[in-house]
Amino acid sequence: MAPPPRHVFKIVVTGPFAAGKTTFIETVVQREFLTTAAGTSRADESSVKHQTTIGMDFGALTLDDPDGDIELRVYGTPGQERFSFMWEVLGEGADGFVLVVNGEDEASWSSSLAHLSAMQGMGIPGVVAVNRAGEDAVGRAAAFFAGHPAPVLGCQAVNHDEVSRTLVAVLLQVLDQLEAAEEVRQGVR
Repeated sequence: MAPPPRHVFKIVVTGPFAAGKTTFIETVVQREFLTTAAGTSRADESSVKHQTTIGMDFGALTLDDPDGDIELRVYGTPGQERFSFMWEVLGEGADGFVLVVNGEDEASWSSSLAHLSAMQGMGIPGVVAVNRAGEDAVGRAAAFFAGHPAPVLGCQAVNHDEVSRTLVAVLLQVLDQLEAAEEVRQGVR
C-alpha cells in the first residue's frame, strides 16, 4: 500500500453549461472518476448535449515532486445558474479553481462571471481556461477577463498535457497565495 501524499489540494473546476468541465476532469484523473450527470431536462440544453452535471464531478491525481507527492482532488461544479448553490458548497475549503469557458461560445462568457465571482468571493485563487479555442479566442478572452486577477490560458479539455499544465498553473497560484500569507504572518511584508 502506497503512503498517503504529503500535500493535498482541493481544486474546483467551474464554468457555464457545456464549457467542458467534466471532460477537463476526466482527461487527467488517475483514479476512478465520479459524476452526478443526468439527462438534460430543458429544450435549450438538450439541443446542446444530452447529459449535464447536476451535483458534482470528482477525480484525483497525484503529482510527483522532489519534496514528496502532491495530490490534487478535483471537483467539478454544475454550470447552470439553478445549481449555483453547489458552486459555494464545492468552493468551501478549496485551494484553487479553474474557470472553464467555451472559446467557441463567447456569449456564454458573461454567465461565467457569476462562477468567477463566487470563487473569488471566497478568496480562492485560480485561472481561466479557454476550451475549444485558437489563439485569437484566447486573446479575446484575456481582454474580456482583464479586470480579474485570474490569468487566462488556452486549454483543450481533451488534451492531457494542456489540462495538466492548467492544473500546475493553478497550483502555482495557490502556492504564491500561501507564500504571501506566510510572509504577512511572519511580518516580512
